Amino acid sequence: MRYVDLKVVKTEPAPFCIVAPDNTIHKDGDVQQREEEGANVGYDDICRCKQKFDLIWEVVGLHFICPQLFKTIGVKPPRGILLFGPPGTGKSLIG
Repeated sequence: MRYVDLKVVKTEPAPFCIVAPDNTIHKDGDVQQREEEGANVGYDDICRCKQKFDLIWEVVGLHFICPQLFKTIGVKPPRGILLFGPPGTGKSLIG
C-alpha cells in the first residue's frame, strides 16, 4: 500500500463532503516526491546534548555492558531513571 498526501482545493457539494470509495479524485500537475524524513537522526539530534545522553547511558546501560562490575562492588544496578521536563523535549523518545 502506498500513502499519498493530498491538498483539497475544491469540493462538490461545497463547503463539505464525505470521501467514500466510489469518489473520483482529479489531480492537476505532476506528483511531487517527498524526501524521507528522519533518515539520519541520532541521539544528539534528539536531546541536543550528547553529554547528557552519555550520562543517562552510563547510569542505565553500564550494567548491560559490565555486569561483573556491579557484582564485584556489591551494588545492585539501577532499574531505571526518571526523566522529567516540559512536553516535546524528547523524554519518550530517549526512553
